[in-house]
Amino acid sequence: MSYLTELERAGFTLTEAQRQVVTHREGPLLVVAGPGAGKTRVITARVAALVAAGVHPAQIMVVTFTRAAAQEMRSRVGKMPGVRPELMGSLRIGTFHSLFWNILNVYGHRYVMVDTVTQRKWVERALRHLGEAVNDDIVDSMLAGISYAKNDMQTPKELSRQDKLFVDVWSWYEQYKASESYADFDDLLVRTYELLCQNPQALLEQQQRLKYLLVDEFQDTSKVQYSVLRLLVAPHDNLCVVGDVDQAIYAWRAARPEYLLSFKEHYPAAKTVMLSKNFRATPPLVSYTNHIIVNNKERHPITIESVRSGGMAPTTFQPETEKAEARAVLKMVQKLKDQGVPLEQTAVFYRVNRYVRHLVNALIEQQVPFTLWDKGKTFDQHWVIREVLAFLRLSVERNHLLSFQALARRQLRIEDETISKVTQAVRLGEPLWEAVNRFTVRLKVGELTSHLNKARDLVPGQALDYYLSDLGFQSYLTWYAGKSGANLKELLSLCDDMRSEMSEYRQVSDYLKFVDKRSATLQQAKTETPRPGHINLMTLHAAKGLEFSCVWLVGVTDGLIPHYRSEGLEQYEEERRLFYVGCTRAKENLFIMSPRTLEGKNTQQSPFLTEALGTAVKSHHNVLPRPIAGMKVVHKAFGTGEVEVIKVEGGKHYVEVQFAEGRRKLEWELSLAQNFLRF
Repeated sequence: MSYLTELERAGFTLTEAQRQVVTHREGPLLVVAGPGAGKTRVITARVAALVAAGVHPAQIMVVTFTRAAAQEMRSRVGKMPGVRPELMGSLRIGTFHSLFWNILNVYGHRYVMVDTVTQRKWVERALRHLGEAVNDDIVDSMLAGISYAKNDMQTPKELSRQDKLFVDVWSWYEQYKASESYADFDDLLVRTYELLCQNPQALLEQQQRLKYLLVDEFQDTSKVQYSVLRLLVAPHDNLCVVGDVDQAIYAWRAARPEYLLSFKEHYPAAKTVMLSKNFRATPPLVSYTNHIIVNNKERHPITIESVRSGGMAPTTFQPETEKAEARAVLKMVQKLKDQGVPLEQTAVFYRVNRYVRHLVNALIEQQVPFTLWDKGKTFDQHWVIREVLAFLRLSVERNHLLSFQALARRQLRIEDETISKVTQAVRLGEPLWEAVNRFTVRLKVGELTSHLNKARDLVPGQALDYYLSDLGFQSYLTWYAGKSGANLKELLSLCDDMRSEMSEYRQVSDYLKFVDKRSATLQQAKTETPRPGHINLMTLHAAKGLEFSCVWLVGVTDGLIPHYRSEGLEQYEEERRLFYVGCTRAKENLFIMSPRTLEGKNTQQSPFLTEALGTAVKSHHNVLPRPIAGMKVVHKAFGTGEVEVIKVEGGKHYVEVQFAEGRRKLEWELSLAQNFLRF
């Protein structure tokens, strides 16, 4: 009896394409798996079929991108027909980091892994050593850059001419790490590659042990990860990769979807199988998403088909404001709940974290439980908002130590060492301001105290404006944006968001109570798994790999989806893929929300909505005017600028424009066609 027959007798049916994946044995295999194609089912069945054919589980390695996916896959394999439980312990299923960690351990390379708090401390210390500004945005950017460089196998020497500050910070970061004998998670990737390149015996042993390698979500593989994979599978090349370029949304993490597109160039003998049947979504939903993604050029020629029947077409709503949008979503959620749809089967997706603020406020007000999937900081934790909140809190709670710590560096011009001395004194029982006067300049303390006294009697919105103007925070933000390249309008819009909220409160203390309640609720709401009776909130990036009965995409406006910072064809196509990923998470109902105004300004619908209706946005590349040096242009995000340099690269026109906040390189035709730029 064949293993496929055994699977079918166990109720494990497969399509013809899935059968091809499961029964393939020798040589490379490329599996293009569209949304809802059952790729986890196919991978687990393939592993079980290999074991049933006599391959020892220790000779099989399955690479996933999350620990949760690895655990689920291991559990599924263990339940497959013919898989003996005692063999499961030797089967290697895990993330790149965990599997590479084990390889390093075999050869005596054991590391103490650094936590994110310590990483941030090192970067902050490096920036201060170099005399640079320090805030969460800069620290996040530096850490992301270090991770990207390691994944992309870039060296400081290669980057030194492009960004000397980054390379200097990276150098200090590595020195701090080495002095405390730590490693970060990206080091595991780099050091595994170095081990296999520098130790031929170790490479030979690993190649002889590994007979079959399967990689899930292959479109998210980085250069260093792929380099290690290619070493491990030589010379037999029994490499099975499963992925979908249409769902590649992690270029900012150094993912290289081109490895999936060029797989047959690296492995000419590879067999290709297309998994085009969607078991998740109804036909109208699949048709809608097909119309979106077909506009991307960098993709496999695959058209997804639903195996289901019936279903409703997606619905687009245009509420007047963000608040109206939140109320509409809440009303629809309640209606579906009344019809029997569990809250845990509903989800709201958004492009940027701060956008969900209005919906969160409405959920808290209506006492609707929700789950927040994103691991990062909530909107109240942005460094700009935190500093304003610290000033407001200190104006009404004069002895609030944490707020003093947040303000002291900028407002009193004191260093961390002095702040630490004040903190220690307070913890030993000394009143805060007595300690402050003892360790700092009394004149500056008196000035700050005077400002706090004045702000105490203002309504919240006035107190915010007082901090921006009289204490110079807006001037600082302007200086910081000019120095770092950050978007000043975006930073100030955070304050605009606060001001809008504050209009409902007459007392600073009342507004702070509201913020405290929201912050506490958000912290309790954070999780990575659905909770019964809770609606799910997450960014589009976090939605990858999940599915829900009913999905809302909010803020689907031009400038958010696609994001205004997406420049060039590659970034624009990734924005389209991100929208596609969000839409393909829905099983039954998909609702698109496109407010007519955001922050009081008129919006335009996302161009992707036109595409989804089957009408592609035309390129106009042949009719758009050519740029000339000295031409004045206006960019949606960067304001007015002047064209200084014109280049032709790969048949496309690029312009370098000098804006007030710095010089930017833009793809001319695309920027005009998508309304990012006008002249």
